Amino acid sequence: MTIYCLYHSASGASHILPLEFKADAGPRYAFRADANAMLSDTTVPRETDWHCTPVLGMSTILRGYLDIEANKASPERVRLVAGDVLIVIDNNSGPNVEGHKGHSHGPNGVGVLMLKLNVEDIPALAASFSNWPQDIVF
Repeated sequence: MTIYCLYHSASGASHILPLEFKADAGPRYAFRADANAMLSDTTVPRETDWHCTPVLGMSTILRGYLDIEANKASPERVRLVAGDVLIVIDNNSGPNVEGHKGHSHGPNGVGVLMLKLNVEDIPALAASFSNWPQDIVF
């Protein structure tokens, strides 16, 4: 998967540029509750214990793969590969939210881009899917 930047320069001309990750730059995280995007890129496997995300979001796996586990009582697991999208509504919205855990893999590491979703966007997003879960709390 390639990430492109569509932009205009100071002259007003528009351009399309394929972007390249910096080699061996290590994990890069820029996600805060007030941020709109996060890029996580690492060249080594990474394990995260049970946690919630700070915001609602939509993640795209850029390269490598990411194993996600949810539901401690009856584990549910999925392997996300490059090109897969994960809608993340597993945020810190209550005292009983258990969260999820993950493990990133890949011979060249893993890259994940997460974009923030606003609560107001969720109903329109949900209307796009025939099997949207009806028991979501956010």
